Amino acid sequence: MLKPDTRYTGTIVDGGIYEANSGTLGYQLLLNCEDGATDFVIWLTQKSKEKAEKTFVSLGIDPKTLRSETGIEGIASQLAGMEVVFGTRSEEYNGKTRVKVSWVGKPKEGGASAGSPLARAAAFFADATEPDPKPASFKDDPDSVPF
Repeated sequence: MLKPDTRYTGTIVDGGIYEANSGTLGYQLLLNCEDGATDFVIWLTQKSKEKAEKTFVSLGIDPKTLRSETGIEGIASQLAGMEVVFGTRSEEYNGKTRVKVSWVGKPKEGGASAGSPLARAAAFFADATEPDPKPASFKDDPDSVPF
């Protein structure tokens, strides 16, 4: 179950045009994360046009794609399987409170673990130019190796 006021890393499972009961159009993203499945709707209204375009661009979608039916229909194939980050908030509607996704975007290059001692220690396999692949906490005693 999703927690409110939390930043998640997850995956876009699928996406497609969505029509609310009121007739308002949106583009619904189906998301999975460690706390479960959820969705996020990018509303396609005149009022939210700028925010919608900004969200699509943040996910790597060319704004020109949004200007044609075939472009819109092809977005799902571009987004399916993409790793994203998203935030949640608590929302009350008709007396019921639920956790809702408030924003979605691509993770920043390098991620949160970039530059950590363990990441550097593991990265030496790909790039042997690192001067010392061992994290500072590693002892040079062969008996300290846990395997």
